[in-house]
Amino acid sequence: VLSGMELEHFLKTRIFEPLGMVDTGFTVPPEKHHRLASNWMRTGAKEGIGAVQTGNRNATGLVDISERTGEASYKEEKPGMYKAGGGGLVGTMRDYYRFCAMLLNGGELDGQRVVGSATLRWMTSNHLVRRGADGRLFQVDMRAMARPGYSEVSAPG
Repeated sequence: VLSGMELEHFLKTRIFEPLGMVDTGFTVPPEKHHRLASNWMRTGAKEGIGAVQTGNRNATGLVDISERTGEASYKEEKPGMYKAGGGGLVGTMRDYYRFCAMLLNGGELDGQRVVGSATLRWMTSNHLVRRGADGRLFQVDMRAMARPGYSEVSAPG
């Protein structure tokens, strides 16, 4: 990080604290473990990320896949733990809402600016000469849909 700070400290002091995001980080503290949601999927899923056929099944035909998808890794910091800006954070819906509201509000929320409006415009502008065939545009660390009907998982064709 150009600031000279560790990434986790930078995110906490420059983004999370100013936005009031009190439940976001790379790990969940022990006193909040009970709030960490588990991952579930339907039994009999096709091949792919959800192709887990074992676990704690219940009467609804669902299986708890939390162990297989690594939820425990958020419960404690391990030596050499890789902390990346592009993935690995865990937080609450409230915190995520506040982050999204900041983006929708041009880079600030409740009087706290965390990104300049010109920078945000640049981050959300298409940086590819040609659009993808699936209707998506690619920005800096973000993705937008130019043609939502063509980008949805269930879209035909």
